[in-house]
Amino acid sequence: MSIIYDDAPLEDRIHRALSDTFKHRAIETAQDVITGKRDALVAEVDNWEDFRTHAAAIRDHVLENLDYYVRQFATNAQKNGAQVHFAPTDNDALDCILDIFEAEGAKNCVKSKSMMTEEIGLNTFLESHGIKPIETDCAEHIIQTAGNAPSHIVVPALHFDRTSIRNLYHEQKGYEGTNDPEEITRFLRKTLRPEFMNAPIGVTGCNFGVAETGSCTLVSNEGNARMASSIPETQIVVMGTERIVPDLRSLDVMMKLLVRSAV
Repeated sequence: MSIIYDDAPLEDRIHRALSDTFKHRAIETAQDVITGKRDALVAEVDNWEDFRTHAAAIRDHVLENLDYYVRQFATNAQKNGAQVHFAPTDNDALDCILDIFEAEGAKNCVKSKSMMTEEIGLNTFLESHGIKPIETDCAEHIIQTAGNAPSHIVVPALHFDRTSIRNLYHEQKGYEGTNDPEEITRFLRKTLRPEFMNAPIGVTGCNFGVAETGSCTLVSNEGNARMASSIPETQIVVMGTERIVPDLRSLDVMMKLLVRSAV
């Protein structure tokens, strides 16, 4: 049930997508909901454009002094007990991650939603080495179960409705419930809880790395990122250097923007 990820010729995919009214409605509804909620929250902030200007200045400053802030972040992260690995390319990052799994003797992990790991193809890479990555974000778990790739950067299972999700879990996971989202979510929670408790490694992305403190921050609306980062003995954080902010004051500015532009 993939929107664009299949082997059909481009023209065939275009005609198929144009004739699929469900996909049209799903995209329109999602965009209306996302934009509407964001606009309502942005309207509550009198100096919203000032925040955006300030945030842009912070970003520009970090990028202009990236070597300094990367070094400061790494130094402070190591003081906190973390091990920092530098990966110039996607293959370097994958090799670093595999080294950690092999050192721990780990054959599985729990993951929270991370576009960085999606970009470098982490799941496919781990699977090719006999390691089972388990997506714990609700939408990511749906598309992983279906064998799909994300169809949207924020709502990756946009191409599924509740009935198709129910049918998918019935066929793949033995789910016998209805298509009610809360019932499906309870089933998913029951399915994932043992995975959280037994996984030796948790893999997450990173919203912001704070150079001043050497800390990584995550924003999550499901709680799965907190469990993936706190229960497993080992945590792997995959972060692009553009995620670094200088200090906690800068982080506060970025967070005010981020949460109001989330869904």
